[in-house]
Amino acid sequence: KHSFSPPTEEITRYPADRKLILVDSGEIKLSVASKNFQNAITSLSKQDYDICVIDSPGMFGTRLFSAMYAVQYVLAPIEVEAFSIDGIKDLLTNIKKAREQRGNVQLLGIVANKVDKRSPRQVQNINDLNQAYPGFLMPVMIGNRSSIPESIAKKESIWRNQKTSASLAKKELAELSALAMQKM
Repeated sequence: KHSFSPPTEEITRYPADRKLILVDSGEIKLSVASKNFQNAITSLSKQDYDICVIDSPGMFGTRLFSAMYAVQYVLAPIEVEAFSIDGIKDLLTNIKKAREQRGNVQLLGIVANKVDKRSPRQVQNINDLNQAYPGFLMPVMIGNRSSIPESIAKKESIWRNQKTSASLAKKELAELSALAMQKM
C-alpha cells in the first residue's frame, strides 16, 4: 500500500507557458501537440521523477487531449453542477479513445470538487452521479474552501497555508492522494 505525505522540497513545479493557449487555437495539430507532450513526459521520466501531475484545463481541447494521450492515470475533478456533470460522458469517451491509442490509460476516479454539503442541489447531484456512474466517484470529496484559490493566487502550496480552511483542505487532499496512490 502507498501512503501520502505532504510535499517536501523534492517537488519540481513547471508552470504553464502562455504559448499553450496557441495550442487550442488550432495553430498546432493534435497529433503534433500530443507527440511533443509525450516526448516531454518521457524526458521527465528519465530524470528520476516518480510521479508527474498534470493539471490540465477542464474544457475539452488540444491541451487536454494531449495530456490524456501522455498519461497512464486520470483523476478527474469536477464541480457537482450540471455543466460539469454533462461533460462526464465526453470524458469517458476520450479516455476510451486514448486507451485505444495507447492501451494503458486508466481512470482512477471522478472527484467531486468545490463541494458545498449544505447545498441540497449538490447533495442530490452527488447521489445522481453515484447512480449514473457507479464506482467512478471517489469517496473523498474536496470541499469549497477559500484557502485553495487563495493559495493559488499567492502561487504558494496549500501545505504552507495556516488558515483553518487550509487545514481541512490539506486533510481532504491528503486522503484523496493516498487513495489515488493505492489505485495506481
